[in-house]
Amino acid sequence: MDITQQFTDLVQGPEGNIRLDRGALLIAAHAQPDLDIEAQLTKLDRIADECPYHNPPALAQHLFVTLGFSGNTSSYNDPRNSYLDQVLDRRLGIPITLSLLMIEISRRLGMDLYGIGMPGHFLVSTADGRVFYDPFHEGKQLNAEQCREMFYRMHGTQVPFLAAMLLPVSSRAVLSRMLTNLLQSFRLSYQIEGAWAARLHLRIPNLPLMLRAQLANALGETGNFTEAISVLQALAQEAPPDLRDLLHSKAQHFASRLN
Repeated sequence: MDITQQFTDLVQGPEGNIRLDRGALLIAAHAQPDLDIEAQLTKLDRIADECPYHNPPALAQHLFVTLGFSGNTSSYNDPRNSYLDQVLDRRLGIPITLSLLMIEISRRLGMDLYGIGMPGHFLVSTADGRVFYDPFHEGKQLNAEQCREMFYRMHGTQVPFLAAMLLPVSSRAVLSRMLTNLLQSFRLSYQIEGAWAARLHLRIPNLPLMLRAQLANALGETGNFTEAISVLQALAQEAPPDLRDLLHSKAQHFASRLN
């Protein structure tokens, strides 16, 4: 079974069966066709086996201080920050991949940690939602008020902070956000090979209509006009009237660029 079908089966299966480590590595394998996913999973097993701690604060210290996994502040938009195998090799990542690392090592150690999809900065939380960890900044512990302050520093106080921003997100949502970050990295680094990431993202079920429209646009902007038109026309069939004309117009725009 090819890696695209493996990813599709994973994200379209039961939420409880979605392994974040495997999903992230399947994403990375689309950029690196020779990637040995099982070997990368064994690396994660080894990190867990060699960890002497079985509590979240000590795990954070072990991963992000002792082992030196850290946030890539100098090249934040490097696509390699979104590939879990590269994070393991380079010990550099962005908030979501470093959080995924902590979550997956904690799972191997029998701890329950959860991904927190705060806009602009992914975090990790304990099961009771009282303590948060920031893997991008050496696994620093935060409370809800400190998370709110971080949000305001990033977005300004004019943007409302909602308590729901600190609730755990599903595994599908984590993989969706990883792909969103990756597409953004491709755009900012002027790379055009990101069409595969948009196609893969569209395999995730129940995405919001506007997100699917953005992914269709990403396909069109990378020269995949026929695919973009097909997705946009399908979306128009389910869109409310106020969006239907916009989707048709966008499809016509890409149709005009066909040779």
